[in-house]
Amino acid sequence: ESVGEGEPQLYLIDFPSGTTKQLSTGQGSYTYPFWTRDGKWLYFTSNRSGRQEIYRMPGPGNSNLSTPYEQITPFGGSHPQLSPDGRTLLFTGIDLLSYKMRVGSPDSLTPLLDASIKTPILLYPPLAGQGTLSYGILFDGSRSFLGRLDWATAKSDLLHPARFDRSFSIALSRDEKRLLWVQTDSMQSDVMMVNRFRY
Repeated sequence: ESVGEGEPQLYLIDFPSGTTKQLSTGQGSYTYPFWTRDGKWLYFTSNRSGRQEIYRMPGPGNSNLSTPYEQITPFGGSHPQLSPDGRTLLFTGIDLLSYKMRVGSPDSLTPLLDASIKTPILLYPPLAGQGTLSYGILFDGSRSFLGRLDWATAKSDLLHPARFDRSFSIALSRDEKRLLWVQTDSMQSDVMMVNRFRY
């Protein structure tokens, strides 16, 4: 994902040559790409319809820039993640809650956590692990932690304090023993004085 001229677009970089190719095209932004393990599909977020939705297109090598984009979410969404078996899509809704949906079945869209669960837990963004495990920022209304959640039982493990940030990104190793994340340590501003300023 890169901002060249105007809105963010999706690019592919080739190793070891370092050459790049723009994969997305058209109006709107194209962000949060997710490449399926089999390489067949590239999922991403775009506001090309006027609202953030999740789309997919055939993976690089199976497509060209004229390939139409297929809209996946019916009511808005971002940060797409597929379960390891490729059958369940996890994503963040426009209300910042986490949702799940069977791939190819929009009618199966449901919240990741049942509404009857008494303890409010916000998982953002929902990164799919094996079975019903997911990873991300867990937020209970007062504290936020990087952690793991079993969305079938609502049991959670808090792993590391984390700042809740809408630009937060996370990646999981295939053996689920390592997490990689983007962290904003400071967003402060400083007032400074310039001596002998001349205009």
